[in-house]
Amino acid sequence: MLPLTRQEKSVLLALAGVILTGSLCQWISKILPVAVQGGSNISFVQPRLKIDINRASSEQLMSIPHIGPARARAIIDFRERQGAFIAVDDIEKVAGIGPKLSLRLKPYMAVEGP
Repeated sequence: MLPLTRQEKSVLLALAGVILTGSLCQWISKILPVAVQGGSNISFVQPRLKIDINRASSEQLMSIPHIGPARARAIIDFRERQGAFIAVDDIEKVAGIGPKLSLRLKPYMAVEGP
């Protein structure tokens, strides 16, 4: 191998640093919470498996932030009366869930089908 000049060593060290920094940033982005813009507030969402709102039990729905027993019951009642949700956006049709709350809930919800 040819001997490297001081400048070449510096360039190689800088490139290695950039590669390591990029790898570290990518790894950190997978384990840290993700910021979600909701109206004028920013809430943090921990990445996790999404709950299928067409099949979820009351307990599963209550594992979603901002969903307590009353909202879980309202979702299940709506689902039983109106049928399966077609899209996650349909959660806004449930009494007590408006556009702002819907933005907070959507990262945790999925619609897998009827």
